[in-house]
Amino acid sequence: MKFPDWAPEVLVELYEREATARFTLHDLDLLKRLLTRLYMQTAWKEIAKRTKPPHEKDQIYRIYTCVRWAIKDAGQPQERRQVKADSYSAIAKAARDFARTVENSPCDMTPFQYFPPPAIDQLIERLRPELAEGAFCLLNPPADPHLPRDTVWYGTHLTEWPCPPFWDSGLLGFLNAMLMMSDPTMSQLADALAVRADQLAKDAMMEKVILPNPNIRNAARLYFIRRLAGFFRSQYGGYLRRTLANFASAALDEVVTVEQVNDALRHWDA
Repeated sequence: MKFPDWAPEVLVELYEREATARFTLHDLDLLKRLLTRLYMQTAWKEIAKRTKPPHEKDQIYRIYTCVRWAIKDAGQPQERRQVKADSYSAIAKAARDFARTVENSPCDMTPFQYFPPPAIDQLIERLRPELAEGAFCLLNPPADPHLPRDTVWYGTHLTEWPCPPFWDSGLLGFLNAMLMMSDPTMSQLADALAVRADQLAKDAMMEKVILPNPNIRNAARLYFIRRLAGFFRSQYGGYLRRTLANFASAALDEVVTVEQVNDALRHWDA
């Protein structure tokens, strides 16, 4: 498909990859509207003015991701704050009950007791020597696609360069940490989980609900505008109302005016 010259290259490349992929993960119709609607030329130009190089591609993709998820969630009933807080409180209670149950019992062990040295020694002996030199080393793969025979697969990267000492990082570093007697016990871990869940329950009660009632008129449009407005404000310090109207028009496939954006954002602080 031929796209206009002003269409962001990163999204054009995404469309072309998705169009030829066996399984499509993205909405090609959404991408097409964002890349071909004439008014989007003005919208992308405004975004480009406010984005400093060399971060243009990353920012454009972030905007697209926000648009994509805003459409996915638009008009859906949001979980009430109290319901969300209650679910976290239930987790906190269950964690504390578990901590009290196992505390000072034979089950209240540290990772040292779960993985004693003999077990770790046996595991290390089974590791291939080349893996033991640098497991999970985060280096870029070689540019040459014809890899030598002794190239080692490190998780998600292929590399033939030296790696940091295995004992200081990677799998053995993790196993070594397990040998520390100061590791928390099961009851202590459960208590820590309870504290975190309590905090999340408090945070849930402070969250701003974008769409308190999903059955109100134009709920999907209202949600989309407010969600994208929050992103624009966090990135650019303002709502970019005209640009927001253009994005909403293309994303929702309907005419969204600046006046409708103003109505959606009236008495709303993102």
